[in-house]
Amino acid sequence: MYDDNYKENIELAYTYTENHLKERKNDINNIKLRQGTFLGFAGLLLRFSLELPDNQPSYLLTKIGALVTSFCSIFILGLALRAYFRGIVYDPINLIKEDILESQNIEVKLVIIRKNTIACDDLYLLGVELKKSLQQGIIILVCSAFFFTLNGVLVSFFGK
Repeated sequence: MYDDNYKENIELAYTYTENHLKERKNDINNIKLRQGTFLGFAGLLLRFSLELPDNQPSYLLTKIGALVTSFCSIFILGLALRAYFRGIVYDPINLIKEDILESQNIEVKLVIIRKNTIACDDLYLLGVELKKSLQQGIIILVCSAFFFTLNGVLVSFFGK
């Protein structure tokens, strides 16, 4: 029914799709790992910001700036680390249904390829969202570090 070239191309597409799906999942895991790391930094900066001097109006403003931006970074990164159910692959239980069991191996692989292609697209969109959240969290964290540093500079020049 299917010629050898067609079968080889399906095998190639199947292998490529499986590898592509694994890469997308690894990308998501790497982004989440980085988000978790920066979330930890933001938490530490928030903790240290609580101890900044605030006995002068300029000190108080920089302390509030550091606290607010640290919290915003924590909020954004915390939301991004919530559990997501995207990129759902073909459920293996479907492979033991009667119509699938009666199909040729090549047709089953085509079904899996189609489902995994949709999962790859979903994971790509999720990766874009997570990357955007990571970038926003880092930018806000840098702003927090700026306020933290500014407070230290003011205290150094003008004393406690």
